[in-house]
Amino acid sequence: MRKAHHHRRGSDHRPGEIRGPSRRYSRTSVPAEFKVLHLLASNAGKVFSREKILDRLWGDEKAVLGRTVDVHMKNIRDKLGPTDRFIVNIRGIGCKLEL
Repeated sequence: MRKAHHHRRGSDHRPGEIRGPSRRYSRTSVPAEFKVLHLLASNAGKVFSREKILDRLWGDEKAVLGRTVDVHMKNIRDKLGPTDRFIVNIRGIGCKLEL
């Protein structure tokens, strides 16, 4: 998995795109999932609790529930396929992205 920063000659990556081995993940396809994945990728190795992810990405929005993060994480794992091994759960604490 790698994040495309710039559109380079000969590259098929676009800005704002994360690509796994079999799938591209665009910030416009599912914005909330992209936000979660971007947060983890921007802070690789750092553990985030469900509450911390909610606070960082949605702030005081009352309509967002704690299980929302779990649903987004499941969808991200499903879409990333074999590369989901980079997302590590730390039991009782949260999750992190290991590169």
